[in-house]
Amino acid sequence: MKAPIKRLLDRYSHRFLPSLFLKIAATELSALPREIEIPEHVIDQQLLNVFTSLAEQFPNTCFNNPTLTNSQNADEHLRELLGFALKREKSTIKEAGRGIFISGQVPAGKVLCVYPGTIYYPGDSVFINSIGNSFVLRCRDAICVDGKDSGMSKNTFISCARRDMGHDICDWTWMTEAPFSFFNLGQYVNNAPKLGTHNVQYMEIDVKGWPITTRKFLPYTTKASHPLPLRIVCLVSTRPIENREELFSAYISTS
Repeated sequence: MKAPIKRLLDRYSHRFLPSLFLKIAATELSALPREIEIPEHVIDQQLLNVFTSLAEQFPNTCFNNPTLTNSQNADEHLRELLGFALKREKSTIKEAGRGIFISGQVPAGKVLCVYPGTIYYPGDSVFINSIGNSFVLRCRDAICVDGKDSGMSKNTFISCARRDMGHDICDWTWMTEAPFSFFNLGQYVNNAPKLGTHNVQYMEIDVKGWPITTRKFLPYTTKASHPLPLRIVCLVSTRPIENREELFSAYISTS
């Protein structure tokens, strides 16, 4: 009985979630990995370029049925646009399950993917969905993104998307084994096994002034109706990343 519990806790500890703060509390702050500085407008422009390109290339894409996708064409288009592709494979961290590997090469400061899911703004209750959930990511300002693609989290995402937006307003396919594009798979990036070995960092921006045509390609819905800008969490390379490397994030921002 102890072995399965230990495996569960080991896997849980490789995600960005409250259990990591116990490790951080016992670690010298100066030893924590530091982020590279990238202006927010640069990140915004990179993201906008990706989703605008998808909207222009696939204007008739319909996400009414998450099992019907055009992922191959989208992935090929994104690889040509970005110069790399991402793939889910068995992680090099034994306890972590699957991870994300890169095909191609990227410099530092490149947006690699976004972290999808249901957005919980401060005041929204995320407690029930966070129990046993290693995919709840907490932003610096207490906004949370639940990127779990199964169980109650999946049902919550579908319910909230239908409530406010209808069937074809956001990308649902990140919750399937055949996602529309690799760009919406950031929830599978594991935390680095050792401090200082990460190659990506989390960054957050709020969408303002984007064309409405890009909205359905964003893999987000909100737990409650809010008149706030939509939050996007993305992962950005902190150093040059070589072909076939696994992506690893830092535990927490120190800036």
